This record gives sequence, structure tokens and C-alpha cells, in this order.
Amino acid sequence: MDNITVYSSDAEPDFQIQLQKVRKVGNTDANPIGTLKAVAVDNSQRIFIADAKQLNIKVYRPDGSFITQLGHKGKGPGEFSELSDIEIKGNSLFAFDDEQQRAVIFSLDSLKFDYTVNLADNRDNVDMLSGVHFGEKYVRSDGAFLMEFVKPDMAEDINNWDKIERNGIYYQLDEQGDIENNKLFEKRSSVQVLVPLPQRRVGMPVEFYGKSLMDLSSDDQIYAAWSQHFFIKVHDSDGVYKRAIYYPYDRKQLNKESVKKSGASKLLVDGMSKMNLPGQWPALHSMLVDDQNRLWVSTIAADKKGYLWWVLNKKGELIARFQPPRRKEVKTIKNGYLYTQEKNEKGVSFIVKYKINMSGK
Repeated sequence: MDNITVYSSDAEPDFQIQLQKVRKVGNTDANPIGTLKAVAVDNSQRIFIADAKQLNIKVYRPDGSFITQLGHKGKGPGEFSELSDIEIKGNSLFAFDDEQQRAVIFSLDSLKFDYTVNLADNRDNVDMLSGVHFGEKYVRSDGAFLMEFVKPDMAEDINNWDKIERNGIYYQLDEQGDIENNKLFEKRSSVQVLVPLPQRRVGMPVEFYGKSLMDLSSDDQIYAAWSQHFFIKVHDSDGVYKRAIYYPYDRKQLNKESVKKSGASKLLVDGMSKMNLPGQWPALHSMLVDDQNRLWVSTIAADKKGYLWWVLNKKGELIARFQPPRRKEVKTIKNGYLYTQEKNEKGVSFIVKYKINMSGK
């Protein structure tokens, strides 16, 4: 590949970041959340939380007070059979229902159901998409979609604890949900391990084999990475590769002790001796693009008790680094605030809003 910019991992950032807790949002006795699935924030700092169990979207004011809920279980307009993700673009909230293979759109002005888009109804006309299932979905700035299609790839002779690798094929869909052009690009989608259970075998995602990371900027640039390395490819809005960002990164040793510290299940830890394991953890854990088109990339820390976050500008240059506690799962960054998903001592999930204080050294 050409046009790769290599940065020094030892570079000192120009800024320091401190997170100032503002408030906890969601999961009160009056408005409990069944399963907190996804979070979105609009330009007015209202917070939208997708509840995958109750099949609705709860809406909160910036001060954390409850406003209303959008949608409910069903197959009619504004209803869900499954609530897999939510995203805000312009004055609309897009909610994805994978079971019904559609996007349900709500108006941010009225907080009412607006319209429905059936996704990829014309995929039978594309030979490459025979037998696929839906993967990741992104809303472009014009209200069209970038969509991943994943082909099941389960060999008949695969053994317990073997790896299952799948590729994702990306297409652009128009505002009506129809596939409108040729394949944009193809890349690895996931790696799972075939785990034997008492009555069946299931594919289980395993972090240390790597995973796909991807996000879109406000101008529809596509940032994509495979977590094994701190190597981020940048594609334009048509999926054409433009450049790449690379930071050499000293990956951490992978062994049973580090897997236990990561919080992995006992089933997975006990099965490690049966797997063909890599010798190191991946470099990356997550990647987000904020509303200022800065990259927020988390690397896996040495003790596996937390993640070291790197904030990069659009070119990939280091702006800041910081390390919040591991229990803070960053969901989105917008309007100068960072929103995390956290749990209390009873295992109940909620959102915490932090103000980002960035100061020069």
C-alpha cells in the first residue's frame, strides 16, 4: 500500500485531557432500561438511549431528566422487532431493526415517527450478495447508507475451538435503501471460535484474534482498521483508498493470566489450550470519530485493566492521550462531552456524561 504516514509512538502530545463528571443519565426507578444497546446525542445535547429489551428509545434532556420514549415492540410504523443500533444525522434519528431489515426514522424536531426505509430489498439482483446477512450500518451525511453484508462461512469439517473468519462486503445504499452501485470494498469482518456447548456448538467472538473497527466522519470519509495493529486506512466517500495512518505499537503478551484479567468467561479461559492462539493481544480495542472529525482510538494497556486513549487530528497526528478506568466504555463524543456506559454494583447499566477539559502542556 502507498501513502502511509508513520508516526512515532513516543511522540509527546500537545494537550492533556481530564474528564469532569457532569451527571448520570438513565435507568431510574421511574424509567428503567432493560438492555442498554446504543447511545446517540443530538446538537441540542439531548441523549437518546436504545433499549434492546423493551424495544424503545428513551429520550433525555441535557440535564438528564426524562422527556419521552420513541417506538415500541411491533411490526408497524415506528415499531421494532429488534433494536440493534441508533444514529443521528441532520434532524433525524435513525434506528436499525435487523430482524425486519429496515431503518425506522424519527424527527428530532417533533420527536415523532417520520418514515421507514427497507434496507437492500434489491440485493437479490447482486450475485455477490446471495445468502448474506446484515452487518454494520452507517448513515451518510445525505441520509443515504453505507452497509456491510456478511456471508456465513461455516465449513462442514470445522472442529471445536477452530477459528471462523468472515469477510464483510460494503455497498452504498441510496436514501430509499436500494443498493445503487458496485461493491465499494471488502475487508475482514470478524473472527469467532467454535465453542462446544451441552446441546450445540456456537461461534463466539474472541477479542484476541482481532476485530473490525470502522467509523465515518461528518464528510463521509471512512476510517477502517483491523485491531491487531495500530494501522488505520482512510477511504473517501466512494470507498476509494486514499491514505493510511500507522503507529508502531508494542503489543502486550497474551497468556492465560492476561485473559483472566480481561474478564473473559471461564469457558473461554478453559478452552485456551485447545486454540491456536496468537502470542500477543491486539493493539486496538475501539475507534470513534467525534463531531470535529478527530479520531479517538483506544489501545490495550499492559495490565489489561484499562485502555489508553489516543486523540488524533484528521491527519492522524497525536493531540492527546489519557487513560480512564476500564469500567468506562466510551459510547460517543459530541459537543465537548464524552459519554460512557457504566454499571453499578448490581450490574445495572447507565450513561455517564463527562465534560472534556483539554489543556495545553
